[in-house]
Amino acid sequence: MEKYLKEFIEGLNSRSTKISYMTDLSDFFKYLNLFEPITELSQINVETHVEGFLHFLQVKGVAAKSIKRKKSTLKSYFAFLQKREVIQGESFNQFISKKTIKGSVSITMDDIEKVKTFIIEDKYISLKHRSLLLIVLTTGMKVCEIVNVKCIDFVQKEQTGYLHYRNTRNQFKTVIELEPELTYYLAKLVNEYKDNGSYSDDSYLFCPSRNPVDKDYLEKHIHPRTADAILKKWFKLSGIKNGQFNVQSIRNVHLQKSIEGNESYDKIRKRFAISRKNYFFIKSAA
Repeated sequence: MEKYLKEFIEGLNSRSTKISYMTDLSDFFKYLNLFEPITELSQINVETHVEGFLHFLQVKGVAAKSIKRKKSTLKSYFAFLQKREVIQGESFNQFISKKTIKGSVSITMDDIEKVKTFIIEDKYISLKHRSLLLIVLTTGMKVCEIVNVKCIDFVQKEQTGYLHYRNTRNQFKTVIELEPELTYYLAKLVNEYKDNGSYSDDSYLFCPSRNPVDKDYLEKHIHPRTADAILKKWFKLSGIKNGQFNVQSIRNVHLQKSIEGNESYDKIRKRFAISRKNYFFIKSAA
């Protein structure tokens, strides 16, 4: 990645432009390292990483003018990478050519609550899909973390539910207290598995639908892409108008809430997979 970055910077004209572009791109790569290591430029996803970065800057309180400049820097860099055939895809074409919309806003906890209310009240959504959506909306967990949760990882003590899981970056074991609505639906989902005989401690909480061809389907979890498709479908049906409403922006809101709530650094690091070297970068978002 350093090879192309150096080539891009050296191709710029003025010294001041080189400095500002290098600063903007350094901030972007720091953001990429917050949640999961990106080792290849081809791993960058516009919706997850680029839009997530711009939303994070808004949550952090960065001036709109500065965000616009950083977005312009990313457009130039991605255009350079496209010419070198390092990255490709329609999403990059749209991002590079898309004009900045004035007055665009980031998502808020109110947006999350509106979608959450729709998911709870909708009569047609399945129990499994409702549970999946509520975990994303109320915890800020990543899809790849959620699909790896097993039935034994859900624990209910009286009326309070807890979810044990490992984050996907540094493999810290962590536990999160669940909201009452989510506790209710997860308990109902587990009981449904027990009633139909498909429950075991080691079975995944979100296994694929019954598959007569694949007898081992209960030993597998749904694919992250399948989970993403489910989430996008119901986010769209909920009527949310904000185009920035996705798993990464939801995660950013929960991260910001945790920081503002003065949760300990150790707890934040374990839950959101924040490395120590990025501690001060995250702390500045408060």
